[in-house]
Amino acid sequence: MEKFDQTMELKLKRSFLAPASRVFRAWTDPDIIKIWWHAGAEYKCSIAEVDFRVDGLYRLGMKHIEKQAEHVVGGKFLEIIPDKKIVFTWKWESRDEENNSIITINFNETDNGSELILTQTGFSGDDSRKDHNKGWDLCLDELVYLLTPMKQ
Repeated sequence: MEKFDQTMELKLKRSFLAPASRVFRAWTDPDIIKIWWHAGAEYKCSIAEVDFRVDGLYRLGMKHIEKQAEHVVGGKFLEIIPDKKIVFTWKWESRDEENNSIITINFNETDNGSELILTQTGFSGDDSRKDHNKGWDLCLDELVYLLTPMKQ
């Protein structure tokens, strides 16, 4: 089994022209997750199961449109502060990993809307951290696009 470095960290920030409550809901509602949780145009969300409560489980999947390769992750919610913070474990089903990584998402109000800060720790190495950085960048770009108001 792989050893995980709990000190290796990934931190990403995104700004939204939407209140923190709306961004928070996009992480908790399976119907909304299905819209934005995919790493780019060649993937679509195939699974969005969420029991949104402390100790509740979630399971997310994304499938490559052409190759039909599916990537499924799951975990447990550890902490929930409505409209402010979500902490959960993260483990890919297809990998034989000993530990889960931990993801903390903070939602902050700003003058123009809100800011999301995603922090993930517990990677098996720098390649894993880089892969997650790329995937999260693409997913968060989709979320920003989804929550950006249309211009009149």
